[in-house]
Amino acid sequence: MRFSLLALALSLHCSDVLAELRLPALVSDGMVLQQESDARIWGWANAGETVEVSVSWGESTAPLSATANNNGRWSVALGTPAAGGPHTVTVSTAAESISVSNILIGEVWLCSGQSNMAMPVEGFKSQPVEGSQEAIINGRDDSLRFFPMKVQLAEEPAEDVTGAWQSATPESVSRFSAVGYFFGEKLRGTLDVPIGLILAARSSSAIESWLPRAALKTFSSEDLIEQDPDIPHRAHSSLYNGMIAPIGQYTLRGALWYQGEGNRHHPLPYAKLLPSLIENWRQTFESPELPFYFAQIAPNVERFNELTEQQDRAAYLRETQFQTAKNLPHTGMVVTLDLGSPHTIHPPQKRKVADRFAYFALRELYGYTSIGASGPVFESVSFEGSTAILHFTGMAKGFLNYEVPLDYFTIAGDDRIFHPATAIAKRDGTVHVSSDHVQAPKSVRYAWKNWTGASLFDSAGLPASSFRTDEWSW
Repeated sequence: MRFSLLALALSLHCSDVLAELRLPALVSDGMVLQQESDARIWGWANAGETVEVSVSWGESTAPLSATANNNGRWSVALGTPAAGGPHTVTVSTAAESISVSNILIGEVWLCSGQSNMAMPVEGFKSQPVEGSQEAIINGRDDSLRFFPMKVQLAEEPAEDVTGAWQSATPESVSRFSAVGYFFGEKLRGTLDVPIGLILAARSSSAIESWLPRAALKTFSSEDLIEQDPDIPHRAHSSLYNGMIAPIGQYTLRGALWYQGEGNRHHPLPYAKLLPSLIENWRQTFESPELPFYFAQIAPNVERFNELTEQQDRAAYLRETQFQTAKNLPHTGMVVTLDLGSPHTIHPPQKRKVADRFAYFALRELYGYTSIGASGPVFESVSFEGSTAILHFTGMAKGFLNYEVPLDYFTIAGDDRIFHPATAIAKRDGTVHVSSDHVQAPKSVRYAWKNWTGASLFDSAGLPASSFRTDEWSW
């Protein structure tokens, strides 16, 4: 597959024309470095040239030095202090010097995915974001900074990206990712440290475009979407090469991922593709335990009911996401079962999505262990006569409601015909499910539809994911 000449030019290696000291776009005025880490910065100089890097923090901090390799690339790891700033980093060779100023040190997060992550605070045309007006009016904070990356496609790993650091202002907030902004705002208000958000998102992209080529070679062709020359942003590895590989040396605290609709035609392979993306990004960022939190695809009618041969594909896709969070360490899944909109794949309640992302980060990384994050997590089922008893984990203080009927449950026997069921949450953390039409139940499903609501919440108001107790083929 071939891209435009411009896209191809962006991906070409430039070592043969290096003649001066240069820094990547991320290492620039106003950047945020990860606190209390070996934060990496890099750049280019003449091959074999010595580069010295000095920092403004620490009275006795000696300059670091590196030697540019044969391709002119060099890198150093800066030991950063606790959150603060502004600071300055100076990069020098014998002939040149670059000063990077107004640097803050705090918490750095990558925000990536497709349109639900790209959707700005001001919303899309005829697709609003709830609370956007107030967010924009009040969006002024020099310690909350964004790096919105220009979309870039590449056939091979690119050298650099295009973008600039911005402080939160009404204008920059209006254009920045709503989920990213609300997440950063929550961390700023809670932790009182600078927050840096790097946005790498492309509407309508598939997960295959965010995976490195070497990873995709481990999958069969049946597991991967077919590439279409008329849709270059869905080309395999194109966005990874253009937007992730070039920033792999930048030190992150964690990553947020909001994607799935682009893989709605083939939901089952997502169970292997999403873990592969997480593990490969951890390798790219040289962080084997990089916290990686992702949002589940929300219920929707139009995008999924077009697939008439299988009306429950959204439920199967949500299941693959659920299993990834359950099985892969240092991950968490934001459930959006209660936030769907029937006629748009872009739910307007982006602040709630962002808050749920923040709950994972605050609980798992920042010491707020007394709060919940996941909602009820289905664990197992047992059967007593005509009643199925569902068992859950992830609830510190039980369900939101007890001894009241719950909606969206179905139950089936050996005939695999599902009937609407009566479901009651109990104080012992179980849910009892039954139907007069099923005397010997074998399976229970909850919210197992493309379009559904939610009725099962924990005491903090966090919803359970859709789930099924069977492994019946579709």
